Amino acid sequence: MQQIAWQREFLRIVFIVALATAAGMSFDKPFWGALVGLVVSQILMLRRLNELFRWSNNQGPAPQDSGLVGYSADVLIRRERTLNKKIKKQGKQLKRIAEGI
Repeated sequence: MQQIAWQREFLRIVFIVALATAAGMSFDKPFWGALVGLVVSQILMLRRLNELFRWSNNQGPAPQDSGLVGYSADVLIRRERTLNKKIKKQGKQLKRIAEGI
């Protein structure tokens, strides 16, 4: 799953840079087009990371993304569920111990 997320993220960057390079070639400036494409892809990535940060601080909804940010959110949600189950189980065990004493 993580490899698929990496591939999607890589393909997203390549697609944006290729599109910007093609636009730059129409103005005889392919280097500047590629540079603009990289900047745009990084701005989009920072936006998705900001969504992940806000969600992790309970300030917004979970990010919906098919790349690395979405994969990271899914992993964090699974870990949170697992930890909540462990806490609930240990709470029950402590309650039984307290009742037994």
